[in-house]
Amino acid sequence: MVTLSFQLVAETIYADPESWLDQSLSNATFVVFDVETTGLTASQSRVLEIGAIKFRNGTILERRNWLIKPDIPIPIDVQNIHGITPGLVSNSPPFSSIYPEFSAFTSNAILLAHNARFDHAFIAEELTRNQLPFPATPILDTIPLFKSWHPELRSYALHYLTECLAPNHEAHHITDTHLPEGTLRTNRFHSALYDCEFLSLLVMDGFKKLPSDATVKALTDMTGGVYFFEHHRRKKISKNTPSCKP
Repeated sequence: MVTLSFQLVAETIYADPESWLDQSLSNATFVVFDVETTGLTASQSRVLEIGAIKFRNGTILERRNWLIKPDIPIPIDVQNIHGITPGLVSNSPPFSSIYPEFSAFTSNAILLAHNARFDHAFIAEELTRNQLPFPATPILDTIPLFKSWHPELRSYALHYLTECLAPNHEAHHITDTHLPEGTLRTNRFHSALYDCEFLSLLVMDGFKKLPSDATVKALTDMTGGVYFFEHHRRKKISKNTPSCKP
């Protein structure tokens, strides 16, 4: 039943429902994405920002960032975390207006997110709230990947991973040309595109630890399953797929 459910979801983009699993890591297109929000609960909060970076075979292809005007207030304590103020998004479009661009950017790619359950839940809730179609794009959580690649680490928070694995890196590639006018904040975590930049670099480095002929299936074996926007939980794609590490 699990395999059938997976096939019904995936066949809308791929002629062979499982063809994306057989892609080599060097040929597959990935999009790292991250959201910043008005709060922690998807059903009661809104997406304020989406950052996304597309890469293939160790090369970043394109970066995109969207600021979104919410229909609810942004709490002060949340503004202090990510720096997104009401004034910053006062002239931004609503989620329903930017979604077609995000959908086009991620089409036929495999999505990656750090603690994907969070980002997945917020996008899924916005799709439901705005009565928009659910894409069949698969989403993998990168936390289990880093647990497999670096079992010695005491934390897998993105800022800690960056401090340990890329201490000298700065997201210097990001400029105003990658962001809506006037939205470049600071070189800080909890800025969606900066988080995507660091995560992309760390993931591409992690791919080097895998055999040269590794396929996407190797990643799903490590993550324990795949998220889809129309499902609330990660879906295992076979009975033999191991569960995520605790």
